[in-house]
Amino acid sequence: MTRKTWAAGFLVLLMSFAMVLVALHWRENDTVQYYEYAVNPIKEVQPVGWPNGTVNVNTADETALQALQGIRQSQIEALLEDREKNGAYDFPEDLIYVKGIGEKTLYKIYSQLDFAWRAGEN
Repeated sequence: MTRKTWAAGFLVLLMSFAMVLVALHWRENDTVQYYEYAVNPIKEVQPVGWPNGTVNVNTADETALQALQGIRQSQIEALLEDREKNGAYDFPEDLIYVKGIGEKTLYKIYSQLDFAWRAGEN
């Protein structure tokens, strides 16, 4: 046998094997299965709202910030330094990026902050 005959025979064998695999894959009852997931939508969402305290961290000086319960002097200094360097805070959550003020401290002082002007309230 010549090389072309062997190559043709091998090609026919390969194609036959591929057709058998395709036939086995797509049997009569073998279909794609879709899974349904039930998602329960939230019926009512209560917005958290903006804090409505008395201390505005964008305008307060050091003595006004000392009125906040749950914040240390070093955190106040870091807040003033960060505000001077980067400008006003858009959201209360921006305070967690101030060195020394994390989520726990923000949670302690959140209700004492005044960000009403950012929400369009007076």
